[in-house]
Amino acid sequence: MGGGGHDDATNSTVYVSNISYEIKWQQLKDLFRQAGNVRRVDLKVEPNGQSRGSAVVDFDSPHEARNAIQMFNGFMMNNRPIRMAYFHGRQNTTSSPPQTGGSSDSNPLQLLQTLNSLAVLQQIVGKVSATPDSTSSTNMLMPRPSPNHYRHDQGRRDHPPLPPQSEDHDYNRSNEGRDQPRRPPPTDQRRVFVRNLPWAMSWQDIRQVFVDVVGSVARVDVLKEADGRSKGRALVELLSLDDCYRSVEKLNGQMINGRRIEVKLDQYR
Repeated sequence: MGGGGHDDATNSTVYVSNISYEIKWQQLKDLFRQAGNVRRVDLKVEPNGQSRGSAVVDFDSPHEARNAIQMFNGFMMNNRPIRMAYFHGRQNTTSSPPQTGGSSDSNPLQLLQTLNSLAVLQQIVGKVSATPDSTSSTNMLMPRPSPNHYRHDQGRRDHPPLPPQSEDHDYNRSNEGRDQPRRPPPTDQRRVFVRNLPWAMSWQDIRQVFVDVVGSVARVDVLKEADGRSKGRALVELLSLDDCYRSVEKLNGQMINGRRIEVKLDQYR
């Protein structure tokens, strides 16, 4: 995704939409650093400070912008698949809640081309329907959904569940060269469970502990009692399975404010 055209070869700016309203610009910057050096993240907000669910991200080079689109288009953040494309200054960044599916043909020329195509298709179907085997011939003309039809809408309840991964993406094997960046593994394989934390530690404190070890953190959730007090436990979502192993190796058993914390992969807790 990301559009075509010769301008994209020199375009180092990316437009991101369908962002969860709770996501902050710092979290976006931490995420996109996996693709390259991020110059600036401009998260669009309403006058009252509420996020509009879209952002413009500047990278140092077009190569890094392309890497970001390939790596994170459709990436799930807070149970929403973010959408990424090259920014040409024409995206509607002032509209309200981000769309989670579909598109609109607001360009009159594009709409006219679509209507012309439909008219031609109708003529072809009319000619084929006159043949003895009209049923099978007509079915051959009907478009079928691609295997990836539901990939970027897996966060919507009105879609069937995501089909099993059949493409040859090995998330634990690094690809050679920056033209084929490694895509992140699923969320449930990038999370660690932390227990015996000091009750006074905030999610920002916990995040900093992991940033010092692995460099970037996608999300920290502190588990709390009904009255809002910390349970001394947290779920930390990282950006790769390697980061999970590294954090377990470096942090499990470490003393923090007089307490020896436990760090385990979430699926083994």
